Amino acid sequence: MEYATLGEYTKIAQKIICKFAPKFYLTLASEILQNDDAFGEIVTAIINADWKYRDGKGSSKRTLRTCYARNAIRDYLNRKNKEHKTISLSYENPTFYAGGELSGVLEDKRFKDPAIIAEEKDNNRHLNNMIDENNLTDKQKNYIRSYYLNDNTLQKVGEIYGVSAEAIRQQVGKGIKKIQKNTEEQIYSLYREI
Repeated sequence: MEYATLGEYTKIAQKIICKFAPKFYLTLASEILQNDDAFGEIVTAIINADWKYRDGKGSSKRTLRTCYARNAIRDYLNRKNKEHKTISLSYENPTFYAGGELSGVLEDKRFKDPAIIAEEKDNNRHLNNMIDENNLTDKQKNYIRSYYLNDNTLQKVGEIYGVSAEAIRQQVGKGIKKIQKNTEEQIYSLYREI
């Protein structure tokens, strides 16, 4: 069996990422393409699929590559979401030592890992850019920011702006559809360049 070159595997990975990552969430494709570790894991998964396919039995090579790459994308998301906010209670951590011998791990809901805070800020900055770059009305921009960035309910956003929750829902929905359409067009143009 003949294997592809690293450059060919890279192009295959880019195509698969552009096609399947947005199905998880819109900005995932650009996030993975900009993250060398995540991108490398997907390329490696495709190489492993080819190695597994070397006997030529079972599913087609293309199907196996896609399956392995999608699993690598899921693994990336799982690792990203599993970052727990925990504090170790032991004599080695004097801040939380209460005079006795403490051991184990206790989750503190109030504690936020600095890496998670930085990631949230980066996501908020990215969402703000998407809102500003997509020809949304001022209402849509304000409602989306209040709903997604300030974590308000539709009812609360409605109270803030003096309109019904249904009116907020409709405007947020229209704004998100505009963002999705423009993002899909950007990903499609990136996919065509590959």
